[in-house]
Amino acid sequence: MYTIICVILVSLLIVKFNYVKSLYWSVMFVYKPSNCENVFEQKGEIEDKHVFLAPVKNMLGKRTINESIKYEREGKIEGTFPYQILKLFKGSMATESGERHKQLRSVFLKYLCPTKISNFYETIEKYLQIYIINNGVPERSVLLQRELRNVTFSVICESLLGEPIDEEYTSWMNDFNELTNGIICIPIMLPGFGFYKAEMARRRLQRKVEKYMEERDNYNEFLEEVAQHYTDKESMAKCVLGFIFAGFDTTASLLSSTITMMLQNDYIEKCRNDNEMIKLCIRETLRLHPPAIVVTRRVNEDIEFLNKNIKAGAILNWVPFDNGNMNGISREFFPERYLNERELQEFREWNNTHIQFGFGSRRCLGMNFALKEAEYIIKRIVSVYDIKASKKLELYRCPITHEKNYLPVVLKKCKSISSSSNSCSSDANSI
Repeated sequence: MYTIICVILVSLLIVKFNYVKSLYWSVMFVYKPSNCENVFEQKGEIEDKHVFLAPVKNMLGKRTINESIKYEREGKIEGTFPYQILKLFKGSMATESGERHKQLRSVFLKYLCPTKISNFYETIEKYLQIYIINNGVPERSVLLQRELRNVTFSVICESLLGEPIDEEYTSWMNDFNELTNGIICIPIMLPGFGFYKAEMARRRLQRKVEKYMEERDNYNEFLEEVAQHYTDKESMAKCVLGFIFAGFDTTASLLSSTITMMLQNDYIEKCRNDNEMIKLCIRETLRLHPPAIVVTRRVNEDIEFLNKNIKAGAILNWVPFDNGNMNGISREFFPERYLNERELQEFREWNNTHIQFGFGSRRCLGMNFALKEAEYIIKRIVSVYDIKASKKLELYRCPITHEKNYLPVVLKKCKSISSSSNSCSSDANSI
């Protein structure tokens, strides 16, 4: 029996090798980020790999990013994803390519542009009150990561669909958990395997979105745009599903990582009444602990890349974090570094503003939305609560749904905040 399973597994992997190979580098980064440093020190900016006979190039450093952007503009390389994402989100905007992708990108970018983000603050505040702030509770222990996921999931669903999904919330969230876990599973479509469970969850979610849209008399602005560029309910649902998936777990991960870094490095008080410091903490967390684990490109034709010949069909992988040695910037969590013009310029040159959100024509459409949402949520939490870790906090590169990422903290409401030190005075009996 085990022999048959192994044969089936190997056969499936070989058939899917064009995209499965991307999983190799992702898993390396998820479980051991120091691998990136070792590669850079031993192999240089480009490491050659062959996964199931397919060429993979692990790219490191800012020069490789700049070179990639140049070739992307010329159409010689293009954005792609590991097979798991291409399979699970086939038909969504993320998996489109060429002119179709450019057209859709320009359309939906208008909906997520900075000038419209303020329209969503009321929705964000509503779910902050429901899941975290709870004005009548002066002190409580919470798994903050789990509550942040509830907030970001509810916000993105209501923002895109136009209405909350209160009645089916648990069902939607459970299916999204299955879908999230399936992204890093070996893509075996057999009952019992994680990828199979993810595909079943995706189908259930797609039916839910279709039903949701059928019951609507009028669409909001976002769904109106979707309806104009997708011809049927099934393709519309796939598009919406892709946006929901992209818009909540990554933001929750960024929030959790940022608050963890702020707690570990005593930045909670520094961020009270200081929006600029919150932005700097988010930026520094993005550098050290980005939500995304890999940025991937596919080579369309033979190219010479930094004096190396790369054949068409090769996959180029970047890990979107800086561990210190790769780019000459300290690995210490020090948000104030961006107040130094020289270090800020070095960061910009390497980071292309935010490689953590991708780069070039495939940069995340929701980048501005995610950053503004994160700034608002952190600002509200630290202005209301004194936050203490209930046990030693660590950041894990395992799936966000894993219990290790739940961020156990004690939230104690502030009675007053010192204007001179930004310290929080809490008195549970006075609230």
